[in-house]
Amino acid sequence: MNKSFLKFATDFGPLAIFFYYYYNNDKNLAVAIPPLIVATLIALIVVWFFEKKVQIKVHKTRLFIYLYG
Repeated sequence: MNKSFLKFATDFGPLAIFFYYYYNNDKNLAVAIPPLIVATLIALIVVWFFEKKVQIKVHKTRLFIYLYG
């Protein structure tokens, strides 16, 4: 798999999913945040599976989303 595409998809995929749910549910954050949390977890697993490492800033971002989401 192309490494740059993987990085793009795992960085912006959860964000795209968040905006999809946010704008399709009358801008309701309570509906949009759970899919964001699930998508970030899936993105983290995909990055770990293909690269066998995850950058520390990614961990910090994911932790922030999980705690305050």
